[in-house]
This record gives sequence, C-alpha cells and structure tokens, in this order.
Amino acid sequence: MACRNLSAGRRESCRDQVGGLKAIYFIDQGDTDYLSQYTFSTDPATEGQITGMGSNDITLYRYELKSFNSSFEQSNEVSRENGTSFFTQTATVVLKSQDTLTQKNLLAMSKTSPQAIIQDQNDNYFYLGLRNNLDVSVAISTGTALGDLNGYTLTITGVEPEMANFVDPTIINDNIHSNVVIG
Repeated sequence: MACRNLSAGRRESCRDQVGGLKAIYFIDQGDTDYLSQYTFSTDPATEGQITGMGSNDITLYRYELKSFNSSFEQSNEVSRENGTSFFTQTATVVLKSQDTLTQKNLLAMSKTSPQAIIQDQNDNYFYLGLRNNLDVSVAISTGTALGDLNGYTLTITGVEPEMANFVDPTIINDNIHSNVVIG
C-alpha cells in the first residue's frame, strides 16, 4: 500500500478569518444514511465536500448562536503501534435562556445519536458525526450572579475516520431535499 498521497502545499493565509459559530443544525438519527444519501465532490479542489443531500427529504433543526461562546474543534489521534488514525470532533454550544420546548428537544438529543452541521463565523459549514453519529451531553445552568448564564451548554462529541466534511452552503436551504426548522 502506497501512503504517499500529498497533492499540494499551502501558503500563509490572509488575516481574514474569525473564530466562533453562527448556527448549528441538528439532524435526527433516523433521517440519514450517508453512503446512499449524500453526493460528494470529486473535484480535486473540493474533494470530499458534501454537494448534495440525495433524494430523501431531510429536516434540519436550526439553533442560532449569536454570542461568541460556542466552538468546534477536531483533534487527530494517531497510533503508530496499532496503525490507526481517527478524529475526535468536539463542539461546545451555549444556548441562552431556558424553556420547555428546548428542554424536551435536548432531552431527546441526549438519548439518541443525531448528526449535525455547524456554520462558523466565516460561513463555512461542517458535517459532524457523518458516519458514526454524535453524543450530546447537556448541562443546565441558572447561574449565581445576575450576569451569569441561564441556559444550556451542550457538549457534542463524535469519533470519525476522517475530518468533518465541508458542506456546500447552497444545499442547506435548497427547498427540495432539506427543510430547515427554526424554533
């Protein structure tokens, strides 16, 4: 097996990026089967990007994230001894304010294994839990001081064989195969 697959170098990028998340879109566990449903780009410049959602209707449940206290990171774990390499995807999402409908939905997420698409502050979209789905842990806080968080902190984790795929933003609201539901 040849392991030489490098195809490009990289110049120092411009200072035109910012951190943080704008939104997260949750997808019910039973709504997707990535191998049969999604179309992946084969163009060398965008290879692996999800460019189509297939023929089945998918409902995306959108949660807006207005403040800069939500994040996403991927860490690669490699074992030379075992010959393995995989990525742990971790998103921390803060939802301000508490209400019964949100609490009901978060309880359901914590008992199933959804997938998610996140939108960062640069309008990049990433698909989390594509093959193995996600675990969602919920922390509920009322705070102590008047300025403290009264809301939810979600810790979303997934383990995948590859980095989270970029998603073509035009398919999020394509009105043919995806239905975006905003609270």
